Amino acid sequence: MTHGAGVAAPNAPREAGSVPAIKGRSLANYWHPIGSAAEVGEQPKKFRLLDEDVVVFRDREGVVVLKDLCIHRGTSLALGTIDNGVLRCAYHGWEYDRTGACVRIPALPEGSPIPRKARA
Repeated sequence: MTHGAGVAAPNAPREAGSVPAIKGRSLANYWHPIGSAAEVGEQPKKFRLLDEDVVVFRDREGVVVLKDLCIHRGTSLALGTIDNGVLRCAYHGWEYDRTGACVRIPALPEGSPIPRKARA
């Protein structure tokens, strides 16, 4: 999400209990600036947020922030490309939508179900 000249990331993807808390509230529940709006384009770029790597890019709906990790082999999604509105991992071509859900696994036969755990 953009605000002024910067980019902020909501609710960073985190493991439970791994984000510092202030008076019982996790910092992951707040917006944090991660870079300037000019740094975020149509291709993925890595940023660091609360000690975690995230990948950020713009699509038709706005700014997208996902955990910078392909669930398949652990490759950085920032090395991938955006094609037809989806983020394609550079390693084996797994494709993720703006919510982080895997929408295509090239090695699966067409029409095969994608496991629900396949999320960025």
